[in-house]
Amino acid sequence: MTNKSNKSRSSREQAAKMRSAYTNPYKTVSSAQRRIQQEVQQERAEGGEWRERRNAERRQKNAGEMPQSVVEAALRNPTIVVTEAQLREQYQHVMRDVRSMFVLAGALVVVLVALSVVLPK
Repeated sequence: MTNKSNKSRSSREQAAKMRSAYTNPYKTVSSAQRRIQQEVQQERAEGGEWRERRNAERRQKNAGEMPQSVVEAALRNPTIVVTEAQLREQYQHVMRDVRSMFVLAGALVVVLVALSVVLPK
């Protein structure tokens, strides 16, 4: 089964390269192509271990359990509770900017309405 999935991935990768070669003059890479390339590189670097770990995580996800890697990441990076007051203090400059943009937008709408009334048709 691994050989079949490798063939399908390599054929997908080749098809993606052919599409990009013919339709993409700037040789940019789509996110799907980058994802496939990263999967292939990881698989080559780690052997079959990466695929087994990914499949185990998918099985756990489908079973409703959290994968061990997610638990470990959550323990390494604990969540910090931020109150609304702290957010208001940290982002008060953003609120000022948003208010000024609303005032500017309102003024421009008023100017457009006045111009539509004043200027002849």
